Amino acid sequence: MHYVILTIAALLRLLPHPWNITPIAPIGLFAGTWCNRRVAWLMPMIPLLIGDLITGLYNPLIMVFVYTGIALSALFGRIFLAQKRSLSRFAGAITVNALIFYLLSNFAAWLVYYPRTIAGLVECYLKAIPFLGYSLLGDSVFVALIFGTHHLAKRSMGLVHANQTT
Repeated sequence: MHYVILTIAALLRLLPHPWNITPIAPIGLFAGTWCNRRVAWLMPMIPLLIGDLITGLYNPLIMVFVYTGIALSALFGRIFLAQKRSLSRFAGAITVNALIFYLLSNFAAWLVYYPRTIAGLVECYLKAIPFLGYSLLGDSVFVALIFGTHHLAKRSMGLVHANQTT
């Protein structure tokens, strides 16, 4: 069931979407929560790579930082959500994941597109603040959809009671 949910979520990345509003990081959070730790980090990487191959590759240095940030989402799922899930744990996982991705991906953008000065770094991070907001919004929506679908599927199969969280 986990892999079916992950596959459906991954296919959503191929649909047109606003910048940073994709299911990729939430797939990592879900995989880190429910999948074997040896493969969990691959779950968001595969649809990311497929999407990039379809839509076009970009600067290799930036790709390294982006892919690292996405791979870390599985780690954050394991740290924040594998043992216990609550609204505050979901909020923490989403926020930490989005912030780390923002820091990594924009550091790479600074290295490639901006003057390598403190002023250039500050400018890069300031210009990217809207994308952090989009990540937080998109990740929140997709985490709710992915984890909610998982919970409802387990509940409909009688694996959890109506008042339990998964």
